[in-house]
Amino acid sequence: MAINQFNDLPLFDGLTGGYLYIHGLLQTLYMQQDSVNHLSQSLFIKKINYKKNYPEIYSVRELRNDVTGHPTNNYGKYFCVISQTTISNLGFTYCRYHPNGNNQFIHIEIKSLLNKQRELVSKILNKIIGDLKMEDKEHKKKFSEDKLVSIFPNSLNYQIEKLFEGAYSKNTNKYPMTKISLDLIQSLMNDLTKAIDDRFESLNAVSSVKGLIMKINFINKHLFELINSQKYSGNLDTEVYLDSLKRSLSDLKGMCQEIDDDFKED
Repeated sequence: MAINQFNDLPLFDGLTGGYLYIHGLLQTLYMQQDSVNHLSQSLFIKKINYKKNYPEIYSVRELRNDVTGHPTNNYGKYFCVISQTTISNLGFTYCRYHPNGNNQFIHIEIKSLLNKQRELVSKILNKIIGDLKMEDKEHKKKFSEDKLVSIFPNSLNYQIEKLFEGAYSKNTNKYPMTKISLDLIQSLMNDLTKAIDDRFESLNAVSSVKGLIMKINFINKHLFELINSQKYSGNLDTEVYLDSLKRSLSDLKGMCQEIDDDFKED
């Protein structure tokens, strides 16, 4: 954005803001390279070696250090001064003053500088995108045959029916069977949580699935409380909880199927 705004500036020179514009542009180019480097490090723990692999834009870093970063003392090697009369939208000339008197006058063309930076930064970002896609493909391949929906037991619908039977029956002898069904659902939630963690490193990465698992665990907890307090049967609270549980399990299985489809090999 800052680079685009530089290109839209009206004509300027060394007496109409040129110094500020030049310093701002060089610092922006330097920061852009740093940002791409930090992106690479955060995604792949891999630092970009601009000096070795992209010398054409490493020169931008050296230029920024000369003109903007350390102009008065570049690590004791020389100091730099921009020639005021050369500053324009098109470029500028600066001088490196060396202690031995071998001074250098260096002319900078801004357009070619920006074009080269844009070209190579785009190349680096495209490589990062390609590496991400490859890593994602390999990760999905690892779990492509390990289906989340397979964690849902075939007897789940039967267990839900037993939960409803217990809610409408006055026979408390059915409570042990009801507890078995709730234990199965709790075990299902634990297994799903682990499977999601394996795929995404954290349940937090799939907020919709996390929300449903938390909801189902909440319902399970209160259903156990109703059983233990002998209030499970003939209780409207039980019916409301069971309706929500049945619907939530169905929604959760649908979400797991979507994840399985996403992890399916092309």
